[in-house]
Amino acid sequence: MRNATRIDRINSRNRIETERTGLRVADVPTADQLEKQLPKIDPKIEFCNAQDDEHPAIHDFLVSVFQGPSSKQYRHTIEAPRYESLDRLLLKRHDEIVAHLQLVHRTIQFGDFRVPSIDIRHLGTLPEYRSKGLASRLLHHAEYDTNLHGALLATVNATSPTYFLGRGWVPWMIHSESSASPRSLLAELGLPSLNPTPELRRSANEDISIRLWRRHELDALRRLFDSEKATRYGGLARDESDWNWLVSGKGYDRIYVAVRKSQQSTAMQLISDSDDTVIMHADEGDIIGYAVVRHDHIVEMIAEPETGAAVALLKHVCADCIENGHSSIRIDAAPGDPVHDQFQAASGIHRQRQQRNGSMLLAKLIRPVEFLRRMSDVLLNRAVEQNLALPQQLGIAIGPGDSARTVRINLSKRSVNVVEGKLPTDCLTLDLQGFNMLLLGQANISELIKGQRAYATTRTALDLGLALFPNLPGWRMPWEDLAPLER
Repeated sequence: MRNATRIDRINSRNRIETERTGLRVADVPTADQLEKQLPKIDPKIEFCNAQDDEHPAIHDFLVSVFQGPSSKQYRHTIEAPRYESLDRLLLKRHDEIVAHLQLVHRTIQFGDFRVPSIDIRHLGTLPEYRSKGLASRLLHHAEYDTNLHGALLATVNATSPTYFLGRGWVPWMIHSESSASPRSLLAELGLPSLNPTPELRRSANEDISIRLWRRHELDALRRLFDSEKATRYGGLARDESDWNWLVSGKGYDRIYVAVRKSQQSTAMQLISDSDDTVIMHADEGDIIGYAVVRHDHIVEMIAEPETGAAVALLKHVCADCIENGHSSIRIDAAPGDPVHDQFQAASGIHRQRQQRNGSMLLAKLIRPVEFLRRMSDVLLNRAVEQNLALPQQLGIAIGPGDSARTVRINLSKRSVNVVEGKLPTDCLTLDLQGFNMLLLGQANISELIKGQRAYATTRTALDLGLALFPNLPGWRMPWEDLAPLER
């Protein structure tokens, strides 16, 4: 009965979503069409969405399959913004959960534009039900629901990437991390590393002080984070609810802020609350940087450029590591960030890799042509930056032979228009995975041609492809993916 109810709900959502987005009906298959596409499974196993009263049973299932999360970590996921129990997709046999998948709603920043996305979590089946097509069925449902939610992109952090790679997914994201001895790094930054004293915590720049962040200063963190969004390709966007969830989740030990002391005021302000109680409040200057720290790991650090705030924060965390007996200090930062050079100058190590802790982040564009349309302003900016002679046209054929989907990019001096239809002379042909990799910046057109995933009909098509779709490996800060610390 619950499965039939879901079919009715999907048909209704399908109609509403098609009207809202203007997609062709063929782009969003009906629920009946979906059922025909799905792998066949035991008819006694039924699909359903989770209900609120099933959270304890779901937690038991996750612990039995994944040996986690803890009760505290599980509660943290339920408290996440935009969480709904209906976004947990289940397969059940006689009321027993035999397979599970969770959809997590996110927004991803691609430079100047944002894309709604779905992150797939905890796809698993009980051992006795594996190799029966259950995971494939749930994954089909997840991709379908991703489409219906209006999301253009799906991601998954997979411990078995081969399973997804055979289903149209592509590797995405680079983990970029540096580590060094805190004493060596302090010496490189210009302070003696022996005998950590209060002086060690003081920045060489006397105009900057480092202290713990206070809860009422959340807007300062948001301002610094948002100031970098234009340079972030693949990072997660955050609204106020995301920030409140992050800071309340305690996936960190402490947050430090760098304060410009030259702006500091010693004057005390008197503020009256609703009970006419007088509160003393000191204006302690402008926050120009922050660092989120978990043990010896700087999870996230953002500072205003050319202020010395980043160096001051690094020195302070190094002192912490020495005091707490840590032999190393680690930091996650974007590829090319100057902080990696500082770590390497201190005889440290810089690593860039696609896998971390045995898992790899993969992505799949659920509506790739719509994603391309969202990129119109970005494509125009790239064309101008590369001094392309405009107007121009570039055709793209996606998929094999006569069944290929054809798209034409019309570039003028003032706008970019993406339409489906007849191809021009200058054309790129790619398989679907190659098209995903091209749009996500995971590979440029030359690399895809070498990998036999694409070819260009003309030299002009190749040059346009290189100019419009550069190699931009994605990177994101890991804070959202950290589980709360067990205390």
